Amino acid sequence: EGMDEATAALFPDEFEESELGLVPKGWRVGILSDLVVTSRKQLQPSDLHAELKYVGLEHIPRKSLGLTTWDTADGLESAKAAFSEGDILFGKLRPYFHKVVVAPFDGVCSTDILVCRPRLPEHDALTAMLLSSVALIDYADRLSNGAKMPRVTWKDLAAYPIVKPPQLVVAEYNRVVLPLLEKIRANVLSTQTLATLRDTLLPRLISGQLRLPDAQAELEGALS
Repeated sequence: EGMDEATAALFPDEFEESELGLVPKGWRVGILSDLVVTSRKQLQPSDLHAELKYVGLEHIPRKSLGLTTWDTADGLESAKAAFSEGDILFGKLRPYFHKVVVAPFDGVCSTDILVCRPRLPEHDALTAMLLSSVALIDYADRLSNGAKMPRVTWKDLAAYPIVKPPQLVVAEYNRVVLPLLEKIRANVLSTQTLATLRDTLLPRLISGQLRLPDAQAELEGALS
């Protein structure tokens, strides 16, 4: 339902037995690390500066793929994990908080965040949806260790069992979902631009230093 005939034809009309139970015929059982890898690149304090964006666990919203706030790396005194635009940032500390976002820019993050990325570009959308799924979060929570500060390791997360669809299904999924993820990233940056403009223009408008037509012109120039 809600699917065109060409897309529906990509799916089998029967199931078959597997070690995970019944799965769509022709689909294969695997583990998360078949599709996803982590980056272990770190930057030392001497490499951190004010122009470098920093994401901590406190910046990542719960149950949302869109980042809402961040800081700069200026003044940080310990090594931080490096990430690239499009990477998936997975909060491994207290995973039940469900903190998973798609990075809208290059930067560094807390080492309590796993930097994940697909092995292949065509797995971009599937990787993001797997890592943010309730089932995987529940799995991570069960395997986390530590009484007060439970963390899940990549080794445990990598073994999460998955069912891998055929490449044609993956490609179609990526075609449909990836533009939505890209829109999320674009909206994050647009929201930040608008917030900066608000904080800059509003005090000047209230004080009378700037008139409305001039503020509108500045706004249009910044967004063009």
